[in-house]
Amino acid sequence: MENKNGQVRIIEAAIAVMLFFAFIIFVQQQNPRTDISNSIYKIQHQILVEMEKNESLRDSVMNGNVSRVLDYARFRLQPYNLNIEMSICSTRESCICKNCPAGKQIYGDNIIISSSLSGYDPKKLSMFIWS
Repeated sequence: MENKNGQVRIIEAAIAVMLFFAFIIFVQQQNPRTDISNSIYKIQHQILVEMEKNESLRDSVMNGNVSRVLDYARFRLQPYNLNIEMSICSTRESCICKNCPAGKQIYGDNIIISSSLSGYDPKKLSMFIWS
């Protein structure tokens, strides 16, 4: 009878370990937000770097032309079905999202465009994304 009692305890312990791992896997699958956040930040930063390297978009930022850079960002984000807002401000101030909705998860990133051929007047380009 003692052998059966030991086997039952081993089976109980194995079931407990399997339930524990099943719970961990279940909880990880329920929280995909971190994966989405990382993907959005990567896309967002990639678009900002592309704008930084494009001479005509750099000039648009330096001239304060938000609509041109916004059109480019919307074109790049078109396959992802995300909403976007952009702002250009001085490096000494914080860019704010004037048209961002309340109660949404908003992802923000910015980049500094530091010069153009006509002079040195750095600008901060901020991008806000939500779904």
